[in-house]
Amino acid sequence: APLMPGPPGPPGGEAADASEVLAVSFNQDQSCLAVATTRGVKIFSLDAGLECVFEHRMGACRIAEMLFRSSLLVVVGAGETHDMSPRRLKVFNTSTRAVIADLPFPDTIAAVRLDRQKLVVVEARRATIFDLATLATQREIATARNERGVVAMTADETGETSLVALPAETFAAFTPPGTKANKTNTRGDGQRDGVFDSRVASRLGVVVVHDCLNHHAVCEIRAHRAPLAAMAFSSDGRYLATASERGTVVRVHVLPAADERFTKTFRRGVQGAVVRQIAFGPKTPNGGIALAASSEKGTVHVFRLATFEDDDEAVKKNKNASSLRASELNRTSSDARDAEGGDERKTKWQTWRALGVGASVAATAKLAGAVSVKLAGAALGRELARSAADALDAEREVATVRLPA
Repeated sequence: APLMPGPPGPPGGEAADASEVLAVSFNQDQSCLAVATTRGVKIFSLDAGLECVFEHRMGACRIAEMLFRSSLLVVVGAGETHDMSPRRLKVFNTSTRAVIADLPFPDTIAAVRLDRQKLVVVEARRATIFDLATLATQREIATARNERGVVAMTADETGETSLVALPAETFAAFTPPGTKANKTNTRGDGQRDGVFDSRVASRLGVVVVHDCLNHHAVCEIRAHRAPLAAMAFSSDGRYLATASERGTVVRVHVLPAADERFTKTFRRGVQGAVVRQIAFGPKTPNGGIALAASSEKGTVHVFRLATFEDDDEAVKKNKNASSLRASELNRTSSDARDAEGGDERKTKWQTWRALGVGASVAATAKLAGAVSVKLAGAALGRELARSAADALDAEREVATVRLPA
């Protein structure tokens, strides 16, 4: 059912509504804004010039999520009363103001996401996937410690795709279980029987993308070397952007394989700052996709992601890489350098061309950075090579906005 306006609030206008905003969220197509306050929930229509089209003073809410422009609204209380506990999730019909379901959970609900098919509820150490039509539990996924509620979900209005990205509880080891290299591991990094323990996974910022419709993992991404702080899918589910608690870089991974050769790194800043939100925008006038990241410092950095739409060969290689990922992770640093060198140089040149970089000075600087990364990999290994890539090969923002205090 379409979103229906609620009855007017009590007399007194804005002065009578001295509520504090606890959370805000857009619906999946960014046509509405749901605001959770100390008094209840308000929904504003962006198409109608931020007109308030729904209000329900149910008590303090800390989470409010919509399903596109339908009458379905999911809320989580802030804990002022037992009925509005942060461990209870309520599903509302905004047209009838009736509670469709009231679901209890053993732990505080950190985040909620939903699409046409599924409802995902995130707690500190797990995520539960429900069928949206019946609210039956379909799957529970263990995660790394996730009090922030870091999660991303695709927003396919057709319901044909439903992907969710979560911090991984365990990290698949570079060597499979039962192999000699695995049995003789003495590095003390938590690698046993083909997996890393949850502490190592959390520290490394590992992401697992799950297919909620077919109930399997799509890919596993070693996104960062620090715990995750924010994630977001592009509108078509092809790209996944991630940021860590360190907050100096934002990475964009190309799905489904998430091959590191096609991962783009953007420099948010030199000093660390916790990234609060990441969001993909529309295509830019010069091609590519806009990407925005907001931090606790009150700044929003806007980047431009050059896509692979004009590079059919790169797309094909990325798709084929999903079946070869395990063997690629087993390669030595020398093999990786030999195999990736030509493709990486080709991808960099196509990216410069897509961005319109024609100055020889800029091209020379980027090439020097790439050579420095390769030399670092040769001398110090892949891990330090990745650190060098963060410093030398990251793209800068195209715009920065400082929000008013």
